[in-house]
Amino acid sequence: MENQTNIGDQNTQQIGQNQTSNLTASSRRRKINPWMFSAMILFAVLLFGGFYTFYTLNKKIDKLTLGKNETEDIVTGKLRVKFKPNADIKIASDQLSLMDLQLPSDVLKIKTTLFATPSRIGGQLYGRKLSTDSKILNVDYTYTDEQLGKYKERIREDTAYLWVTFRTPLSWFEEDEWLHANYPDLVDVAKKQIGSSTVEIAVVNIESGQESFGNRTNPWYEALSTELNVPSGKETDFQNKLKTLDLFESVELIQRYRGGPGPICLDSQAKISTPQGEVLIKDVVIGTPVWTTNDTGEPVAGTVQQVSHSLVPADFRIAHILLADGKELSASSGHPLGDGRLVGQIKDSDYIAGVKVIKVESKLYNQHYTYDILPSGGTGEYWANGILLKSTLKSY
Repeated sequence: MENQTNIGDQNTQQIGQNQTSNLTASSRRRKINPWMFSAMILFAVLLFGGFYTFYTLNKKIDKLTLGKNETEDIVTGKLRVKFKPNADIKIASDQLSLMDLQLPSDVLKIKTTLFATPSRIGGQLYGRKLSTDSKILNVDYTYTDEQLGKYKERIREDTAYLWVTFRTPLSWFEEDEWLHANYPDLVDVAKKQIGSSTVEIAVVNIESGQESFGNRTNPWYEALSTELNVPSGKETDFQNKLKTLDLFESVELIQRYRGGPGPICLDSQAKISTPQGEVLIKDVVIGTPVWTTNDTGEPVAGTVQQVSHSLVPADFRIAHILLADGKELSASSGHPLGDGRLVGQIKDSDYIAGVKVIKVESKLYNQHYTYDILPSGGTGEYWANGILLKSTLKSY
């Protein structure tokens, strides 16, 4: 019995020692190394700082001034902007690599990717600040001699660089930026109302390999199909035709549009006076020699700086003017004459450059496009069918 008691005491002592050892080991395990703790804190700070810096760089976009219509959505460096007609808008960014400017379909439909004078910062491609601070009237796609020379060089890259101009009531050419677009996977065409203005749009979309393209109920679709010699309703054929177009032809699909009751341009058969003789306006290209005027109204030789053509609706009408000397002119009612009057303001028995107007009539236009050009020099004037006109591509 005594031996059993001793053994029990020994076991009790052993258990006590084990518990003490376990508590000591547990305390030892719970003791945190101060250096490790400091390293963990530093790592957390650096991690938070890195995420904050990344967020700040991608969020470094000035507040959009859109009033109650303001919508801002930042997604992986892309800026999506939605605004309603005549909304004040200011877009500014010097840390934005790509900007997706998308207007809602009830206003007008544009979807492009903008590169503004690209530069490399830390291995990333960023654009310079894009800014326009006024009420948007419409948007215009044009191309100049310098830009046109770059098109053919980029055919193999499957890329076209166009010039996008934000137009405002304060200035015809408020802001110019590069437009980068894969040519031409699809063409979106729309006719929408902005206030009292009508805008016609044909935009080469950048989304490569997209199955659907545009709205089949769109009134412009059939006109474009006809222009490309594609049977109406053959969507796949139409898409394939667009994909096989030469790059220069794809540029021709970029339409000009502006505010007003419709396209403000000339009949495709208008003959432009050049030092080499008369040339159909639809055949004029950037760099074509052309007769224009100087500041004193004297004829001088110049060159074409911009060309433009606008898709017109099926029911579009133009004014046809017949002069006593046999000259004729067919143009939209909003096109300005050399003296500043609009074609639509001319009436029978009026005079144009001293020649009596015999007859003015409105005719249904049976072509798909109207045309305009901008000559070099300060006046923007040129002769069509022997009648002096002002270009609608110049701000007066």
